[in-house]
Amino acid sequence: MEDLLSVDRLLAVWNAVFGWLRTNVFVLDTAIQAGVIALTLLLAVLLSNRVKVWLARYREHRHVGRGVVILESLAFAITWFGRLDTPPGGVCSSKLGSASCTGAGGAT
Repeated sequence: MEDLLSVDRLLAVWNAVFGWLRTNVFVLDTAIQAGVIALTLLLAVLLSNRVKVWLARYREHRHVGRGVVILESLAFAITWFGRLDTPPGGVCSSKLGSASCTGAGGAT
C-alpha cells in the first residue's frame, strides 16, 4: 500500500499521463476541431435566436400556432445538429435510408 502512494510512483504516473496528453491531446488538430465546434456553436446560437424571432410572429396563428411553439423550443437543437452534419463548403442530401454529402471538391 505504501508503494501505491509513494511520491516517486505518483510522479511517474503524472509524467506518463502528461506525456500522453501532450502527444495526443494538446496538438494542432485537436485545437482546430475545438475551434470548428465553437464556431458551429456560435452560429447555432445566432441562427436559432433569429429563427425564434421569426417564428414568434406566427405563434398566435390559428392553424400553425402549436407547431410554431414546438419549433421554437427545438430551434437551437435543430440548428446545432444541422450545422454539425454539413461539411464546410459542401452540400448534404438525404433520401430514405441513405445520405450523401458533396464537399467543396465534388467528392462524395
